[in-house]
Amino acid sequence: MAGGMAIFEIGENGSRRAVRVFIRPKDEKNLSDDEIEAKEAILEEFLKPEYAGKVGNTLDPYKITEKILTERYGHAKMVETHFEWRPNIRY
Repeated sequence: MAGGMAIFEIGENGSRRAVRVFIRPKDEKNLSDDEIEAKEAILEEFLKPEYAGKVGNTLDPYKITEKILTERYGHAKMVETHFEWRPNIRY
């Protein structure tokens, strides 16, 4: 299976919420406002030199997403996944 999605729990204790994150934009349907905000934060970070060209090639996109969301929201934990990631495969 190429692509896929994961659900992350984000936010601090009193304001935790779940967001879906997809590898391929064409899989995204009916994103919530929280999911759109998270997606924009993730894409912004993916463009930085630390990640540019590496995410999905040598870096697991969901592990990096969890790190980015943790930095942005104070807490992020992947709670459900439906994906397969293999290094050097373009999704």
